[in-house]
Amino acid sequence: MTRCNIQNHPRKTWGKMKMNDRLIDKFHLPHLPFRILLAPCLLLLAIFLTSCAMHSIPPHLMNANAHPRFRPESYITAIGVSDRSLKIAQENAREEVSNQVHLKINAHFQSWEEFIRSNDKIIDKERLIRVVETRTSFARAEMIHIDQAGSTKAQGLYRAFAYLSRADIYGVFATEYNTAAVTFRRAVNNIGNLKENLPAFTMNLWLVQDSFAELQALSFKMYAVAGRWHEDFAKDQELFDRVEDLRVDVLKALEFVVQLGPVDPPRAREIILGKLTEALKGLIGVTPDVCSQGKYLLYIDPAINWNPNPYFGPECTLTMTVRLAHCDTDQTLAEFSLNDPSFIGVDTHHKRLALDNLFKNISVDKLMPLLQTGLSSVFPVKRGK
Repeated sequence: MTRCNIQNHPRKTWGKMKMNDRLIDKFHLPHLPFRILLAPCLLLLAIFLTSCAMHSIPPHLMNANAHPRFRPESYITAIGVSDRSLKIAQENAREEVSNQVHLKINAHFQSWEEFIRSNDKIIDKERLIRVVETRTSFARAEMIHIDQAGSTKAQGLYRAFAYLSRADIYGVFATEYNTAAVTFRRAVNNIGNLKENLPAFTMNLWLVQDSFAELQALSFKMYAVAGRWHEDFAKDQELFDRVEDLRVDVLKALEFVVQLGPVDPPRAREIILGKLTEALKGLIGVTPDVCSQGKYLLYIDPAINWNPNPYFGPECTLTMTVRLAHCDTDQTLAEFSLNDPSFIGVDTHHKRLALDNLFKNISVDKLMPLLQTGLSSVFPVKRGK
C-alpha cells in the first residue's frame, strides 16, 4: 500500500487546514478558501441578531395604539423618537399628541365654517369665523403625560410614549364651557329688553357673539378629544340663532339719514356723497336727507386740504368726521372719523387732475370698514376688523 505524504501535499500546510479540507472533501464541496464559505453564515447571523434587536422594542413603542393599558378609545397616544436624548424623545411624543388634537379641531372647524358661510341668518359671518378660529388652539401640555416605564433605548434611538386621557381633558373643557355659558346666557336674557336703547342693545349683542364664539371653540375641542359635544351646546346654539333673528329685525326697523356738510370745490360733494351712500347700503338702510321722527342722522363733515408740493406738484387729501345723532332729540350718540392714508391725489401740474386722482382713490371697499368700526359702537351692524 502506498502511503501518502501529507507534508508534501501542496494545499495541506497547516493543521487547521487539514481538518477543513477533510470537511470539504466529505461534502464534495469545491476546494475554496474557508473564509469565503464562512461569509454567508456571518450574513445570516447578522440578520438574526438584527431581528432579535427589533423584537426587543416593546410593541407600543412601534405602534402607539398597541399599549396594553392606554387604549385608543380612552387615550390619545403617540411615540416620540430621538437619537440625542430621552428628554427630546419625550418632548417629541408630547408634541405629536398635541398635533393630533390640533388636526381634529381644525377638521371640525372647517366643516363648521362651511355651515356658517351658508347660513343667511348670521350677518357678521366673517368676524364670527375669525374670532372662533383664534380660540381653537390647544394649549394643555401639562395634561399630556409620559409613560416612564415604557421608555427605552434600542438601535441607538431613544423612544418615549405619551398619552392624554380623553375623559380628563373633556372634563376640563366642560368646566370652561360651563363658566363661559353663564356669561352667554345672561347676555341673551338681557338683550330682549334693550331694543329701545340701541347703544346698550348693540354692546350686549357683541357680548353674546363673543361669548358664543368661546362656546363654539370649546365644543370643537371637546368633540376632538372625546367624540361628543357638550350636553347643552344644542340649546345654546338655538339661543344664538334667536338673537341673530332679533338683530335682523332691529336693523330692518332702523332708518338713517345721511347729510354732507359744505365742501370745496362744489363738484366734490356729489362724488363723496354717492360713494358714502353706496358704502352705507351694505350696512344700513339709507333714506333721503330729511331728518324726521324715529330716524338717525349721519352728519358727515368733509374737508379737502391742499399742499403745493414743489417736487410732485399739487397734492390734496380728504378728511371726514362723522357725527351720529338721534333725529328726535339731536343727541349725539357717537363721533368718529373716516380717514385713510390712501385718500390722496397728486398731479405734476394741475389741481383739477390731482382732485380727480383723489376721487379715484376713495373707494367703497375702503370706506366700508371705516364705517363699520364707527357705527358698530352704537348699531348692530357688521363690525370692522
